[in-house]
Amino acid sequence: MNRLSRTRLETYLHCQRRFQLRHVLQLPWPSPPEAMQQTRWQQQGELFHQFVAQYYLGAPAALLDPSIIPPEVQQWWQTFLRQPPAAPSGSRPLVETTVTLPLEGWQIIGRFDLLLVSTEAVQIFDWKTGRVRERAQLAADWQTRLYMALIWGGFHALGVERLPAESLEMTYWYARDPQKSVTLRFDREWQEKNLAEIRRLAAQISRQMEENQAIWPLTDHLETCARCSYRNYCGRSEAAQLVAAPPPDRDEERSEPHLEEAWDEELLMEPRE
Repeated sequence: MNRLSRTRLETYLHCQRRFQLRHVLQLPWPSPPEAMQQTRWQQQGELFHQFVAQYYLGAPAALLDPSIIPPEVQQWWQTFLRQPPAAPSGSRPLVETTVTLPLEGWQIIGRFDLLLVSTEAVQIFDWKTGRVRERAQLAADWQTRLYMALIWGGFHALGVERLPAESLEMTYWYARDPQKSVTLRFDREWQEKNLAEIRRLAAQISRQMEENQAIWPLTDHLETCARCSYRNYCGRSEAAQLVAAPPPDRDEERSEPHLEEAWDEELLMEPRE
């Protein structure tokens, strides 16, 4: 294991013991967690992402007939066709692109829905079909932080010279209401601090692996255990059952680390919301 993705970082930050069990010791799930079952929302989100990917790859819109697709996905798709994000003149689209960045002996990795790259700017787009989230929540989200770090630390991978921090932006584009889409930009100080924090976490994980600790620290939040099938290894099954863990909402179904996505091991794909 030499990759650190957004999911793995979130897992580590939520519970170091779960990270150890899943990604260091590579123990199988004691039982298939209900959360691993792809939900209807994820299936619909995946379909929408496929349509948009084909659009940017140049497939004629007429060939992307969603007549047999659920009505909600049809609505999202028609909304996109009416008002797709504007692509600056001279930019080149990179669709469903995986970017890696060597850091402290790890490969930091992420997959981008769309990158628009030019000599003057890099724009990250992430398609969302769930509820609109607040700007502050998105700015603090590890998807934002990891994606920004990947581009800020790896401009060369995109074939461009390092650009001013304000020339790198990330847009969460909401299919339900594009007018509420959120675009984030950060200054150089934020970018450098963010990259340094990810570097620190990578180094910390490496140290723990080298020290070969028998048991890594467990989370203090039993509601996290209530959603985790590894709790049997930690002696927390009975305690976790006493905690009412609210079901994840549609955004959490993609972002919460209790979803051990298959992409993280094999396909480099995240479930869509």
